[in-house]
Amino acid sequence: MAWPTTGGKAKMNHRVILASVILSGAKDPFSPVILSGAKDPFSPVILRRSRRILSLPFCSILASVTLLAACVTTESKNVVAGPVKMSPAAVPVIEDPLAPAVLERDAMARLDDMGPQGLAMKNNANQRKAFIEDLRRTRALAIEAVKAGVDKDLVFTQRLEAQREHLLATMYVDSVLKSKTTEAALRKYFKNNRAAFAKHQRSAFHIVTKEESAARAAISALREPGVNLETLVEEFAPSEPEGAKSGDLGTFSRGQMLKPLEDAVFSTNVGQVYPEPVKTEFGWHAILVTGDIPPKPVKFEDVRDQVEQKYRSDLHRQIVAKSMIR
Repeated sequence: MAWPTTGGKAKMNHRVILASVILSGAKDPFSPVILSGAKDPFSPVILRRSRRILSLPFCSILASVTLLAACVTTESKNVVAGPVKMSPAAVPVIEDPLAPAVLERDAMARLDDMGPQGLAMKNNANQRKAFIEDLRRTRALAIEAVKAGVDKDLVFTQRLEAQREHLLATMYVDSVLKSKTTEAALRKYFKNNRAAFAKHQRSAFHIVTKEESAARAAISALREPGVNLETLVEEFAPSEPEGAKSGDLGTFSRGQMLKPLEDAVFSTNVGQVYPEPVKTEFGWHAILVTGDIPPKPVKFEDVRDQVEQKYRSDLHRQIVAKSMIR
């Protein structure tokens, strides 16, 4: 069989690839990735090659595939195909993607994949109806796009591959998290990180100022024996930044306060003033530690949800870090 070419020399690698595509039952022998023979369908080099390959005369490629398919059918079966008779029961039923029943079924499946948010939408009649209608509009436009050949556009193919990459990565991480988030793993994580779940609490008082110099003056004032804290708040109120509020910070544990304030409070003894002004988005803080509540023994059952959240967060970082090692 002669192999149609675009010039003088036959593209043997294309012939082999096309033959393997047809034999394997591939749906699209004209895809840029298949015609390029590439091992990495996501690399920029392959995408550039795809543009060149797609510029080959379509008729030549189509003729090649048609002839090759005919040869495969004749040589492998060695029979002449006759008319195929199918019983009514054997005829496949092609459902209408825009039929109300089909739309509702598919919409409910998508909502199921959305977790608690999807469940809430399913249970709300108005939101459920709006979701189905949105799917109907999107699907109708998608059908028209296919008719117009948008799905064959190279830009569409590239974007589809990008979405495929993202979906693969997300589903991979989810599968690893699901398989490794066991009760035994959570209990072991809790045992090794028990201190992180035992709430050590502190209470503090602060004065916020616009300028660092004013905060240093407030630190000196806070160190004076028997000082009236409320009087200091009034004294330094004129230098307070807009939106900030000096005074009692109350009692809190780690993770509940701005990190710079938290670090200053938990590194200072009770009754002591942190030696330097602390800068945050609200201004400069002069901090006095007023109380300490030591951590109490905590049971796994009491903090299980927190343990799982932190375990999955740490495991997610490990999965990503491991995937970057080459």
